[in-house]
Amino acid sequence: FFKNESKLKNCFYLFENQSWERSLIYNLNHNLTDTKKFGVIHSSVRFWDLRYVKMQNLYNDINLKKFSHEKIMVSSEIFKSILKDNNYDNEIILVETLRYNNLLMFNKKTDLGKNKNHIIVLGDYSITINKKMEECIRLLKNNNKFKVICKPHPLNDFSKKFYKKYKLTKSSEKIVDLSKKFNNFVVPNTSTVGLELYLMGKNVITVLDNNLINYSPLKHYYNYQNYVYNLNQIEQKIYNDNENTSY
Repeated sequence: FFKNESKLKNCFYLFENQSWERSLIYNLNHNLTDTKKFGVIHSSVRFWDLRYVKMQNLYNDINLKKFSHEKIMVSSEIFKSILKDNNYDNEIILVETLRYNNLLMFNKKTDLGKNKNHIIVLGDYSITINKKMEECIRLLKNNNKFKVICKPHPLNDFSKKFYKKYKLTKSSEKIVDLSKKFNNFVVPNTSTVGLELYLMGKNVITVLDNNLINYSPLKHYYNYQNYVYNLNQIEQKIYNDNENTSY
C-alpha cells in the first residue's frame, strides 16, 4: 500500500503506543520519507497510563528513530500537562475533539428539580465490573428514595433476569440527552463518560473495584473525590452533590 501511495502527504492514526503503530511508522519512514505522521489521542489521558509514558532512554537510541512519530494531537490542556509530565513536550499539538462539542452548548442552568431522586447507572464492558454495578443497582432499588434508570454498555448489557427481577427501566438515549434531564450518575471507574459528565457539572459517583487500581479519568488532575469502594456509602455520595467547576 505505501509503495503505491507515493503522494501520501499526511498520516493520522490512533496513538496508543501499540505494536501496529510501530509497524505503520516504520513502513512510512522506509517507503514514504516525506509523509508527516500525526498520532491522535482520541480518548482521555490518565496519569497512570503507561501507553502515554515516553521512555526517554529508548527514544534517545538512534536505532529507534525509524519507529518514532512526529507530532501527537491531544484534546485538552490537562491532557497536554499529563503528557509533559511523562516526558513528551515539543511534539504535542493541542486540537479540538468533536465528541466534546456538546459541552460547549450545554445549558447547566436546566431545572432538574423534579428528577432529583432519579439515578442513572451506567454499565461497563467488563463482566466483573458490571457485576458490581448490578450490586449497586440492587442496593438503590431496595431504597425507596430513588428511581433507577440503567444505561448499559453497548458491548455488555445487564442480564435479562436482572431487568425482570427488579423491574428496571433501560435507557438507550445518548449521555448528552440524559444529562439534560437528570443530575445523578453512577459510573464505573474505567469509563471516560464519567469525565464528560463531570465537565457538564453533573453529580458523578464513581464505583471503584476492590481488585483493581483506581482507573478513573478524574483521578489526580481534577478536584474530584466522589468515589465509592463500599456500596453502602452510595446514598451518602449521591447527596454529596458539591457544585464542581466546569473545565
